[in-house]
Amino acid sequence: MPEWSLTETLRDLIRAAFDSDSRVPSSSIGIAVSAGMIALFGTVPDERAKRAAFELASSIPGAPPVNNRLRVGEDAA
Repeated sequence: MPEWSLTETLRDLIRAAFDSDSRVPSSSIGIAVSAGMIALFGTVPDERAKRAAFELASSIPGAPPVNNRLRVGEDAA
């Protein structure tokens, strides 16, 4: 498994995965990478989008654990 030395690279890979999946409203999801963890935050329209974002972020080879702090709500983009 590769090790991530640049958080920007990891963030870019996750963002690209979100952008390529129609289930995920990429523009409404923030991605933070620090202290050996990925945090997803923001508001998504439904549980399906929340689950898809978590699965995509978790599927990046060598990525650290994902803390899914996404909320489901009407103010999603």
